[in-house]
Amino acid sequence: LAAWTPSCRYFLAKRRSARVACARASTVTSTYQVFFTLGLLVVTMQAPLALIFGCHSISSMSLTLLNKQIAKEIPYPILIVLLQCLASLPFTLLANVTIRQIKPIRLDHLPKALVLAALFTACLTSSLFGLRHVHIPMVVVGKNLGPFCTAILEALVLKAPLKGETLGALLIGVIGSALYAIGDANTNYVGVVLVGANALLVAATAVYEKYVVKTLDQAALGLSLYRSGLAVPMLAVMLLFGLEDFHGGSGAIAGASDRCLLVLAVSTIFSSSAGLLVFTLQGRVSATT
Repeated sequence: LAAWTPSCRYFLAKRRSARVACARASTVTSTYQVFFTLGLLVVTMQAPLALIFGCHSISSMSLTLLNKQIAKEIPYPILIVLLQCLASLPFTLLANVTIRQIKPIRLDHLPKALVLAALFTACLTSSLFGLRHVHIPMVVVGKNLGPFCTAILEALVLKAPLKGETLGALLIGVIGSALYAIGDANTNYVGVVLVGANALLVAATAVYEKYVVKTLDQAALGLSLYRSGLAVPMLAVMLLFGLEDFHGGSGAIAGASDRCLLVLAVSTIFSSSAGLLVFTLQGRVSATT
């Protein structure tokens, strides 16, 4: 009896842990269904732009905050993005069963879809690398710099008109960001470079997304599927060539706390929703907007 008691206690603890894990998984799944269903309703009902912008802002900023938390225990950005992209694929396909939005997938879509996925991959990985070196306020500085870079690129590449009042408003944001960066005691050179590079990548991605939406005969849900689906092999190749320690990342995930794994699961909700909403917006407003 003395010999079996520790084993019985271990078994009962595992049973309790399994029940807690199942309850958490159920909560995550329910949350995902709520958010993704709301996103689908927004897209299919041609909701007001303000509502779409609001949903996208919540998804984008929530994803930034969640990824910052994940990076503390799992400092392997490529692996994190890979898991988020993989998780979004089945839900996107299941969503299409409901709304039937994805148009026929054609081979001539591949070149533009590959560039789209490459830019998306570069954006997310650079963002996650940067989050390890800067604080959240500095990330917001980079997000303020993004619209200015996007406006310049959109005017140069897509020949979009750039009004004086728009440029003035964007310059105010850039000047404010620069003043913050100068006065931030936590600012370091590596963080500034990464945030700046990420802002340029975000701008290039936004302009190219607009170009793809205008020239490719595919719905928002289909473009989201292209982006996530093609990003998976790109990220896998990066891991294969040793750009990140896959075994170390796997060990970090295995040893991560329940809270961190729950945050990782929730991050896939916002990752998928943000993809759907951003392509919806690109079809209705300028890339800078």
